[in-house]
Amino acid sequence: MKNPQRITTVRTEEVGDGLGVHELQTGKTYALNATTALVWRHCDGKTTSQQLTELLRSRLDLSQPQAEGMLRLALDELGESHLLQAGEALPAGPSRRELLKTLAAAGLSLALIP
Repeated sequence: MKNPQRITTVRTEEVGDGLGVHELQTGKTYALNATTALVWRHCDGKTTSQQLTELLRSRLDLSQPQAEGMLRLALDELGESHLLQAGEALPAGPSRRELLKTLAAAGLSLALIP
């Protein structure tokens, strides 16, 4: 899965707790509420949705389900206003099965050393 990344062709201005975003190529202006602005600022193409949920949960003192719902709404709003682009795909780590095989092989190797 690719993680969201904010577009770079914008000019921003603090507006109360939110953020005013002026898209330079299209000339459109968007007013983002505080939650959406917080999410948008942290969309760097490498931050995962789990990390964004944790950010909202800790900053806004929300429960996990509330934070997930707020993140979904913020990403929907950003997607509809075209303020996001496809981010970088995170490198896939080893699967659980491959990791267990490797650990088992390493354990067997250590057992045979004496």
